[in-house]
Amino acid sequence: MWTKHDFPLGRDCALLLALLVAAGSISPANAAPCFPAYRWVVEVGSATAGASPLIKGSVVREGFAGAIRWGVDPRLQLAIAGQESFFGLRGTCTTLNNAWGIMDSRGNCRNFSSWERGVWGALSILSRCYIYGRTKGDCSSFDVIRATIPAIGEKWCASGCGDWVLNVTAFYSTGVRQDGRTVRTSLGGDPRDLTYRGTCCGDCNGNGQVDIEDLIVLVGINLAYLHPAFCPLADLDVPADGIFVNDTISASNEALFGCIR
Repeated sequence: MWTKHDFPLGRDCALLLALLVAAGSISPANAAPCFPAYRWVVEVGSATAGASPLIKGSVVREGFAGAIRWGVDPRLQLAIAGQESFFGLRGTCTTLNNAWGIMDSRGNCRNFSSWERGVWGALSILSRCYIYGRTKGDCSSFDVIRATIPAIGEKWCASGCGDWVLNVTAFYSTGVRQDGRTVRTSLGGDPRDLTYRGTCCGDCNGNGQVDIEDLIVLVGINLAYLHPAFCPLADLDVPADGIFVNDTISASNEALFGCIR
């Protein structure tokens, strides 16, 4: 009986790469970002014992879509949600799919039709009304660029906010103290840069792009010749479940069209 070990890796790689080229003609917009989704789910899920609505797969995916559209690191809205509602579990706004304490023009909690729309809305507001400056509509009261957490905090929570800036900064980067204990989120954000330019998920060798060597590694993982640890960021599924052909197709798009920057 023939097994995969009877065939050289190069032949299998060539075959699978040919299939990817035939099937891969997914538009460049579908090349996925990779502040790794599994970290979002694992870290926030651990802090909330799996109860946070923000770890639902569709919400995480919408967060990445919003990050690409609005140019804001998705970890920032998570950090604000951590401070405002402990990731959607506390406070009156959470019944309106609002984990961020976002208010409407009358000072009431803004109602979002779903958690997916909520995370999109939070990133949109952070982009248009704070990090990239004033725009029309619901940003009319914001007149200066606020691209740091302390500057955002001056408007987002202007009074009676206690350690808002300290806690949001800590959630965004390493951890924060809540209810007398330290909750470690380890999201690893850099408070000096709240923008999002995307990364190369299929960049296994760390050279800043996805090239043929990276694709060969991914195909080797697909075929079980190599361990997924050779390219851990390539696993784009929520929750993480291994590196499969769909992940390699995303990487092939990055090779063909370039990574999101």
